[in-house]
Amino acid sequence: MRSRIVYGVLGVVIFVLGGITTQHTTAQSANNQAGPSTLYAGTFTYQGELVSNGTAINSVCDFQFSLYSVASGGTQLGSTQTALNVNVQKGRFSVELDAGLNGPFGEAFTGGDRWLGIAVRCPAGTGSYTTLNPRQKITAAPYALSLKPGAVVRSAEPVNSIFTASNLGTSGNGLVGYGATSGVYGEGTSQSNETYGVYGTTGSSSTAASAVYGRNNGTGYGVYGLSSGYDGVFGESTRVSGNGVHGVANNGESAYGVWGQSTNGRGVVGNSTAGTGVSGFSNSSSGVTGSSSSGSGVTGSTSSGSGLFGFSTSGNGVYGYSSNNYGVNGVSGVEVGVQGSGPNGGVRGFSTDNTGVWGQSENGSGIIGVSGGNYPSIWGFTGSSNPAVKGQQNGSGTGSGVEGIAISGNGIVGSSQSGYAGMFYGSVNVTGAINAAVKNFRIDHPLDPANQYLQHASVESDAMKTIYDGVAVLDSDGKAVVNLPDWFESLNGDFRYQLTALNAPGPGLYIAAEIKQNQFTIAGGSAGSKVSWQVTGIRHDPYAVANPLQVELTKPLTEQGTYLAPEGYGHAAAKGVDARYRSAIKNPPSIPSIDVPTAPAQELEQELQRKLERR
Repeated sequence: MRSRIVYGVLGVVIFVLGGITTQHTTAQSANNQAGPSTLYAGTFTYQGELVSNGTAINSVCDFQFSLYSVASGGTQLGSTQTALNVNVQKGRFSVELDAGLNGPFGEAFTGGDRWLGIAVRCPAGTGSYTTLNPRQKITAAPYALSLKPGAVVRSAEPVNSIFTASNLGTSGNGLVGYGATSGVYGEGTSQSNETYGVYGTTGSSSTAASAVYGRNNGTGYGVYGLSSGYDGVFGESTRVSGNGVHGVANNGESAYGVWGQSTNGRGVVGNSTAGTGVSGFSNSSSGVTGSSSSGSGVTGSTSSGSGLFGFSTSGNGVYGYSSNNYGVNGVSGVEVGVQGSGPNGGVRGFSTDNTGVWGQSENGSGIIGVSGGNYPSIWGFTGSSNPAVKGQQNGSGTGSGVEGIAISGNGIVGSSQSGYAGMFYGSVNVTGAINAAVKNFRIDHPLDPANQYLQHASVESDAMKTIYDGVAVLDSDGKAVVNLPDWFESLNGDFRYQLTALNAPGPGLYIAAEIKQNQFTIAGGSAGSKVSWQVTGIRHDPYAVANPLQVELTKPLTEQGTYLAPEGYGHAAAKGVDARYRSAIKNPPSIPSIDVPTAPAQELEQELQRKLERR
């Protein structure tokens, strides 16, 4: 019976703010038009008025909804949606339809016109469905028109975010974009410093929540910012351990987590009130790479943390290159100016004219190197007459030019195959023992000081022996009292004496009184004659008593089987106790070379231009 009733419907499609889930949108400029993109809506509400022969229906009815791209005929898009037990009062009803990606309509909303086909049966659950005519055209809300494919979004104020039904929480994304060129493209035309091309903010405390997140799988950039007056990209984090700007790259040596370039200012500037201004992490290349033709390749400054911090699992934590200034420049008021960690070099700086890496601290250490493997903490190479490592004290304090401290090893080790292992221009002070195979004395040769040295060997003994001598004149009784320094007996003991008459024989000379109260007496000579005397003693001062000379001692386990002079005992030089130091000179650790382009700044600009052209 119902099938013979003529139904009519007046329908309205209502899009509810927050009810549209935009999962894939494209924002484009007029110069970058693209074809229609699929717009994935979440749900929308359809309201209508149902009448039968001019009379409004009051009942519970079932509805079927089908989607078409034409007003009549054509092929149905997706599948039919059914709404059961819909309450119809005075002809009016309201139905919520699913337009999601995985819903019955599928990927039907691509920007073209759409019509809704409706069938109804009343009362619900009985009889067959009656198709209503004509189909109802789905129209967009006025503000939604600005989001059609190819449209340009413009606003006098920064666009804070576009909220969606599934993202009204604090951990979602404000705006998500996908595209063949730019996922999200924003442009601010105002000259005000407060104008942003793209502005993102998040109140989430989650470590995975980003105010702006960009990802690129092609040849472009995850985030690209261009400014003619202020910051191309500005990142700020108020979280205690958050990052102002965080960049990640995992694809090849030419891929950078963060890329910054400037013809006059700074390529990348990072500012954080508590965390890290700029943090770079890389699995294969450099965490942070900087290049400059006149300023600093990378500059970091902080009042409390690390000026620059870089970490890499296989490349360089921080890499800086400058053709005129500093490769890496890090400044910290309290902690570490530059801190880098990496298996091939924590911090590496190169400069063709000045300093590759410069470390300066007002209170702590300018540069600290820490190594837990087979590499030295700080390693210097040079191929010229300049020193590989140099320390200088400028005279404004009491510090040392170079200081070496070791708990169980050697404070300072020097080794050379052709020069001196150690060279000192000035006085040398040693508080402990000096061990050497030969101890020489050398001065300018008195007869040819400009061209020759005069060299003597030191006197050696099996005891800590001291030698004193002099000439005494005998008195009228043929005696002489020799006075020694007041510290003589405090330093020496076990004395030995020698007397030699001068100018005439003295067979009767003898020691009349041995050393007591720092003096001794000579007797048995002729009045007025001269006597040359010599006294030797053995040290018995506190240091000598606490550190007695061991004439024969067993070599340490690490030196057993080696020789100070292996060739003298018929062994090769490899058996020398210093062989490992000589080997280090011949075969230094394999340190990756620094790739220095002929014109680094120009080449970087060309590489950037190529990347821009590929966009």
